Amino acid sequence: MTGQTFPNLRHAYLLLMVSEGASVRATARRVGLTQPAVTLSLATLERLYGVALFERRPAGLAPTKYGTVLSQRIARCMSFLARAIRKVPREADAGGSRIEKLLRALTIGQLRALVALDLHEGYAGAAESLDLRVPSLHRAVSALEGALGAGLLHREKRGVRLNALGHEIAVLFNLGLEELRSAADEIKEADGRLEGTVTIGTVRAAAAGVLAATVLELSTRHPAARFNVTNAPYEEMLLEVRGGRLDCMVSTARPNVPADFTIEELCQTEVRIICRRDHPLAGRREIAAHELARYRWIGNPPGTGIAQRFRTMFEEEGIAPPDFIAQSELFELTRRLVLSGEFLALTVRSDFGTDYEHQGLVVLDRRVPSAGRPIFLITRRNWKPTRLQETFVGTLREVVLTRRKKAGIKTPSGP
Repeated sequence: MTGQTFPNLRHAYLLLMVSEGASVRATARRVGLTQPAVTLSLATLERLYGVALFERRPAGLAPTKYGTVLSQRIARCMSFLARAIRKVPREADAGGSRIEKLLRALTIGQLRALVALDLHEGYAGAAESLDLRVPSLHRAVSALEGALGAGLLHREKRGVRLNALGHEIAVLFNLGLEELRSAADEIKEADGRLEGTVTIGTVRAAAAGVLAATVLELSTRHPAARFNVTNAPYEEMLLEVRGGRLDCMVSTARPNVPADFTIEELCQTEVRIICRRDHPLAGRREIAAHELARYRWIGNPPGTGIAQRFRTMFEEEGIAPPDFIAQSELFELTRRLVLSGEFLALTVRSDFGTDYEHQGLVVLDRRVPSAGRPIFLITRRNWKPTRLQETFVGTLREVVLTRRKKAGIKTPSGP
């Protein structure tokens, strides 16, 4: 199984029934198929994954280690899909047989179509992402709406987008698809091969410190492992973790992290004032707020933690905060401007190793209010990591612990 190939959902459902102890005969009777049709479906899955999923025994079929891995992931996939179906108001209290009937009506194409529409907000972009023609995508979504008996789209003159129900269902559909993606990786891991991908959302300070060290360590141990690292606004990354598009975040966290996430403190960062080496304030001690206010500042957008600290730093001494010459969360732009003139800026510096992006810059000897900012590992509470993802988390903790011991830093008691 390669790339984005997924099993036929109906075949997957049959495998789950047989793995849970039903005979081929009983499974066929339950779903209204012939025994050869069920057997053929299981054989199709074995060809797709390239492994034997069952052992043929006198008492019937018994799942192999690969079949066990796949059935566990299919069970989790079906659980997410059942939750999605129950989001439809008329199906909220549906019984097991009704949910089973609707599950057997779903197709992988329908799931992927809705997820793509949620991500791209329009038939053209969604169809292109799936390498489909727009009419094919339109048919898949229409068939899904018919199967669920609910409208999932806002149809407007300028295009189409998912309504609130469509979005909720798409999030759960994607979590189901992620389980099937993980199944393919775990089948390889059953033979000791760690060849999958870990997707991580992060902030610059973590990427320059603990995350870089972790990727280096893990890629040395497991050369076939791959890492997709992205940086985006905090709330956006949180939504990506919730929807299964990111495995985890290594990031600062805002207060009141939602209950469906787990957080674990890893290390500390610190907000500091930076300037270029020949800036008039470089090397000075006891710098007052009114002196800082004389210079041009590069700032962060309103509402961010750094912007709030900036205002407090001046207001504590009764000074009006100066206006920013430019506002940006792009450190590359901030760094370039600071190196080019007598600018000042607030930045986050990790206590983990050398932050090479700060080379050529000077940190002023001036306190910033509430300067400490912990870096956390953030995951969704219902996440079941693959062995590679589990190894990534374990290596992340090892790297942090080793650094703390070397630096004599006290290990936090908890999040």
